[in-house]
Amino acid sequence: MTHAPLMRFWRLAHHLTDRTATTLTDKIGLLRDCYRAEATNGPMTALAMVVLPHSVHAVWKLPKDADPKKRWNRLSSSFSRHAGLSLAWHPPWIIDLGETDIATAVAQIHAQPVQWNLTARPEDWPYSSIHHGRG
Repeated sequence: MTHAPLMRFWRLAHHLTDRTATTLTDKIGLLRDCYRAEATNGPMTALAMVVLPHSVHAVWKLPKDADPKKRWNRLSSSFSRHAGLSLAWHPPWIIDLGETDIATAVAQIHAQPVQWNLTARPEDWPYSSIHHGRG
């Protein structure tokens, strides 16, 4: 008997409408606090996360019945509110990864700073989960 998976994997991205903004990295501590607060609303694991000056990219593992859009919007709304700013965001980009290669999705998230020409190598970007778990 085959059981449905208890968890699902999601790829998410959320961009500020102002592509010249540096708000997310300027207020990285607050963004991390808002992420931790959202994580208390139910099981949530970030397999990869990169914060760029104007966008956040992630691969999340959530319970199969979780609503990733609702959780992502709560996180970004909380950040905007606590920052005391009226930030304009594009709609979040959210994809159910299903049975795709999660390792490839994680590598693509970690490559975002290179793709945006912010650094030459993913490991050079300070606001990345690529540094977690390294000795």
